[in-house]
Amino acid sequence: LKGPPAGSAGQACPSCCGSAPDRGAMAFQRSYNRLQSSPHWRALETFAGDGARLELSFGLRVTSAAREDIRQICKHLGLNFRCVGLGSQKRIVALKLDALRERKRAEELAEEAPKPASGFFRGALGLLGPGYAAKVNALFVKSYGGERAWSLGEEE
Repeated sequence: LKGPPAGSAGQACPSCCGSAPDRGAMAFQRSYNRLQSSPHWRALETFAGDGARLELSFGLRVTSAAREDIRQICKHLGLNFRCVGLGSQKRIVALKLDALRERKRAEELAEEAPKPASGFFRGALGLLGPGYAAKVNALFVKSYGGERAWSLGEEE
């Protein structure tokens, strides 16, 4: 990001809105190094690569600063998150919403599909195991349902 013009350090932004001083980044945004050094980075990175797990809960012992780290790491890794509760009972859960939606849609399609198609889908799930369940669901939604499977990435 471009820093403030020379001689304007600590001054309000006169050019657009007269708001707070331009410090080159959003307030409270963590640096990439800080996010990587967070104790939650490795857990979230592992979770993002794990095809079997769709939720990762951090419990009640996470502070508000740690929740902000988790939020920013989730955004960086392409994960979703949900905060529930109030005050000292607040907790954060990392989610793979695309995989959750695709699992539900694949189950709906399998219910409506002819027996050979649904049998193939269920057989692939059983044969490949839970580590590949998200990929099998997405491919079934895309190939049989003819719908966009968001967890497979951008279409080329």
